[in-house]
Amino acid sequence: MKRFFSNYIYIIIPFLALMITKFLILKPEDIILATDWSVASFMIFAQCMNLLITDNIHNKNISKLGVAIYIGISVSLLIICLGVYVYVTVYQNFLGGILQIITFILSSIWMMSVYKANDYIEKTNK
Repeated sequence: MKRFFSNYIYIIIPFLALMITKFLILKPEDIILATDWSVASFMIFAQCMNLLITDNIHNKNISKLGVAIYIGISVSLLIICLGVYVYVTVYQNFLGGILQIITFILSSIWMMSVYKANDYIEKTNK
């Protein structure tokens, strides 16, 4: 989990800066409508896919079917993030903002689970 927190800190700091800035200039609605949420979610899902594949590409103990399922889920989540991004860019409404935040939370949980799974794989291979 140390690797998760050390990588996640670089994701969360820009959002804290965004929230503080928008709050200070009295535009809190811009926090929800900023498309940065969707972009970050997309990047998190892509980073997670890269992490598990590159760290375990030569591991013979990993199920190829499991990796295929993981890649399929990750690609689906990437497409959802892209869809939410397009929706918010076109319509810029409260629903889109909430969807972005939900995908950001989902991507954060996904990232934590990928790092946890990767730690488990490393421990079992020792």
